Amino acid sequence: MSHITLTEEQSQVIEQAQGPVEVRNHRGHIIAQIEPYDEAALIAEAKRRLASDQPRYPAAQVEARLRALAEAIERDGLNREQAMALLKQMQAEGRP
Repeated sequence: MSHITLTEEQSQVIEQAQGPVEVRNHRGHIIAQIEPYDEAALIAEAKRRLASDQPRYPAAQVEARLRALAEAIERDGLNREQAMALLKQMQAEGRP
């Protein structure tokens, strides 16, 4: 994974920010947005999601489904619509 090491001043801007921080290139164009790290908010959101009725899937199942989709797209040259149809078929069959 690529990374960029911030200067002390850049780190302070991000650490002291009360909201998102825009990252701009040398021309002033926005290339990323950094959200402030709020551990309490992350934990609260995780607990909310766990308490919901939304289905959860093991990472291995999600990865297998994504691999199968990627292989089908490459092998058969599927477009977006065809890939979505394949995904629905996989879900209906209960395949990972």
